Amino acid sequence: MYSAQDGLRLDDLVGGVYEEYAFGGERWARFEVSATACPERISAEFLEDELASMGAAWVKQEYFCEFVDAGGMVFDRQMVEDALSDEIEPLVF
Repeated sequence: MYSAQDGLRLDDLVGGVYEEYAFGGERWARFEVSATACPERISAEFLEDELASMGAAWVKQEYFCEFVDAGGMVFDRQMVEDALSDEIEPLVF
């Protein structure tokens, strides 16, 4: 599985790429190679330029193998995860 995510979206929390990556167990081999691991291809100067023009979230996502929240969301990932509970009975209408 390969992913070039456009931010971490709610659908990623439920069976998406993030869910498989974070909680998929031993079914997948995970390899992370961040930009700093290959300085001969991606220079520190280039990363600084990208940070200045694109912002920290985009650079983390594209060059440092991080799942970041997609922009424009009303609730971020942590807020949604914190709201989920098996201890609360669902409403029945």
